[in-house]
Order: sequence, then C-alpha cells, then structure tokens
Amino acid sequence: MRHWAHRFVLIYFGINALAALSFFPWTAPIGSGLDLAEQFLLEMVVGRSLDVGPTGSGDTLLSYLSVSLHAAVSLVAATAWHLRRGGVPVSVRTHDVATILVRFALGIIMLSYGVMKVIPVQMSAPGPGRLVNTLAETSPMGLLWTLMGLSPAYQIFAGAGETIGGVLLFWRRTTLIGALILAAVLANVVALNFCYDVPVKVFSSHLLAMAGFLVAPHLARLANVLWLNRPALPIDLRPFPYRRAWTRRAAPILKAAVVLSAIGVPAASAYDIATQYGFLRRTTAIDGVYRVASFSRAGAAVAAITDAQRWITVAIEGGVGLAVVRRADGSKARLRLELDEAQRRITFRDVRNPAMPMTYTMSGPDGLRLQGAFEGGDIVAELAREPATALVLTGRGFHWISAYPFNR
Repeated sequence: MRHWAHRFVLIYFGINALAALSFFPWTAPIGSGLDLAEQFLLEMVVGRSLDVGPTGSGDTLLSYLSVSLHAAVSLVAATAWHLRRGGVPVSVRTHDVATILVRFALGIIMLSYGVMKVIPVQMSAPGPGRLVNTLAETSPMGLLWTLMGLSPAYQIFAGAGETIGGVLLFWRRTTLIGALILAAVLANVVALNFCYDVPVKVFSSHLLAMAGFLVAPHLARLANVLWLNRPALPIDLRPFPYRRAWTRRAAPILKAAVVLSAIGVPAASAYDIATQYGFLRRTTAIDGVYRVASFSRAGAAVAAITDAQRWITVAIEGGVGLAVVRRADGSKARLRLELDEAQRRITFRDVRNPAMPMTYTMSGPDGLRLQGAFEGGDIVAELAREPATALVLTGRGFHWISAYPFNR
C-alpha cells in the first residue's frame, strides 16, 4: 500500500506541475492546449457545456472538476503502474525525476507571484476609485487587496519570502530550506485566501501541498533536530544519473535559462502593469477624490433634483481611465473615461451610455467644474478636491512614536 501511495502522489503532483507551463510565453500554448483537452473531457463526463471564459477566479466549477479528474487519473495510473511492477518500490531515478519536476514547477510559480510583489503591482495602492468605497461596501477580498496595496513595503516583504523560497528550489542543496520557507509563506497565503474569500483556494492549497511534498522526506531529520534533540545524519546529495554526456552538459545551461526566465518574464510583466495601472502609471492634473460643492441639472430646479441624480462625491483616475460617481442616495456609477487634456474634455462611458461628453475647467489647484451630458441630461457640477492628508487611510502615514493608538 505504501508503494502504491508513493506512485499516486508522484503522478498527482506531476499532473499539477504542468500548471507551470502557463507561466512562460513560449510554453503557454501547450498549457492552453492541455486545458482545452481537459475541459473537453470534463464536458463529456458531466454531459453539458462548461463556459469558462477568463474570469480571474481559480475556484470555478471547472477548477473543482479538474481536481477530481486529476485524482481519478492518478488513481487509475498508480494502480496500473503498481500492478505492472508487481508492487516493488518506485525506483530512485523515477522519484528524482518527479521531485525535480515539482521543484521546478513550484519554483517557477512562486517566482511569478513573488516578483509581482517585490515590484509591488499585484496589489496596487488604493486609488481614488477605491477610496470612495465605504467599508461596508468593500468585499473581503477588496479589503485584503487594499491592506496589501496600502503598504508597498509589506507587499515587498511578502514577495521576498516567495521569491527567495522559489529561487532556492532550483538547487538540491537548498531545496529543503526553500521548501520550508515556502511552506510557511504558503500556509499564510492559504489562510488569507480562505478567510478573505479570495478565489485562489484550490490553486494555493495545491502549492502548499507541493511544498509539503518536498519537505516530507526530511521530516524524521527535522524532528531529530527540532524536537527529539538527536543528531540528524546528512542525506546523500547524489547527482542526477544522466545517461548521456550531452544531457549532463546541457542541464546547467537549461537550468540557468529556466531560472532567468522565471525571474525575467514576471519582472517584465510587472513593469508593464506598473506603467499602466501601478505606481509608474501616468497621472493627470485632475486625478483625485472630489467633494461636490454644487450640482445642477438643466431644466430642473435645485429642489427638484432627486437623490438618485445628485452627485456628492466624484473620484477620477485619468491616467487609468476610471471614474466613480457617488450619488446622494448612496448609489454609485463606475465609469470608463477618456481624457483630452489639450481640449479640456472628458468623455464618460458605461454600459447604458456609450458616450457622455463633458468639458472641464480648473479653478486653482483643487477646484474642478464639469459641464455636459450625463445619463440623459445636461449637468453642471462644481467640485472641490479633498487634500491627500484629509483622507485618513492614505494620510495617516508611519510614526515611530505614538502617544496614543490611532485606531479608527
């Protein structure tokens, strides 16, 4: 039974290691092809179409069905393998190949996530659109993203653990310490995903299990050192038994290419994200959170304007092309915007209104006047920008000495 379980684990983690194919541009088509084949097979099993376009979620129905499929394939394959081999143990070479596959797959995946935090773009700093949300309107995942994005230093710290642990997996001598670092890091990630309803529960749990797979052979030695106060004998760091000379010479070159790509690809992607949406994005003179000083609608007396029409707060992110309008009744309109700074024109867009053109003028550094079409009528809004220091979340800052806790 132990040898069968060994085979099951090797096959199951080997299948899940294929997820690393999607993290490189030149192997992504293979990963996409495998995903499509898997989806086709699952649709045959469940007897209905599974429409799973890009949703940003890793906890879709297809994700859970995939776990079941992987387990079933592993069960059948391990049983067939076990019977064919007459129950003899898995060979050392086979175990080494599977371990290398898991090491490299987990290392590539963790570097992808880690670099995106070391260059802090996975969770962007809360912009005006996020800042006009009330706490009660914020989802648990949104609250976690705001928490992480608010402190780039902490995001970098979290990413450093993922990056260091991932890099250490590429060498046998440092695999254990890398796996231990990642086990601690991923345990926290999994807890956050479950406790804040982040839809990466399935994937992150598998990553934690992969780290555990790499630590498992060393548990007895770790227990001797950390618990039983006994000496721990060194393991044999045997070289991989290459069968041909050219593979032995090519392996270091291939490893260097994989490691450099595993760092370079997410770094390049992080830079692109930073310039489009993150800390390097273009800002405009009208970006900010505005309080509405006055609001009028053509053809309607001020007293006749309903709360569902009257603006009270406006958030503008011109560099990103987003705006949020909060109305007096508490409702919000999330809008795309196109900004022409030369002509002093803004065009708002949403699903129901493909184009709502307005002109704007600025009075001083913080005054903004909007005039034009909005949701079927012409409006004029006088806005006053809130100073950054007036927003407690972003204006509080860091203090070495605090006479009293500032907990609001």
